[in-house]
Amino acid sequence: MTGVVLPPGETPITLDEAAALVPGKPRSRQTLWRWCMAGIRGVRLEHLQVGRETCTSEEALKRFFARVTAASERERRRVQDSGPRGDRVEKALKELDGKI
Repeated sequence: MTGVVLPPGETPITLDEAAALVPGKPRSRQTLWRWCMAGIRGVRLEHLQVGRETCTSEEALKRFFARVTAASERERRRVQDSGPRGDRVEKALKELDGKI
């Protein structure tokens, strides 16, 4: 698959620059490259090629995180609604939340 052209007004940044913007533990450019190519939960990071460099934007990162969060919430609701097994999974998730 090819990258997505960023909307007008967004400034392209390299994956190294984008990795430095990700909160939490440090991320590598390879992690962001995987987010561009394979994605998380079916959501890919918008990117484009500038010569040999893969670029994204700060705004694309924000959209990516919002979409991954929404996909995660949909998955959680699907598990909760799956009957007795979903009840057991939900109980286990609550127990994990309490331990973390």
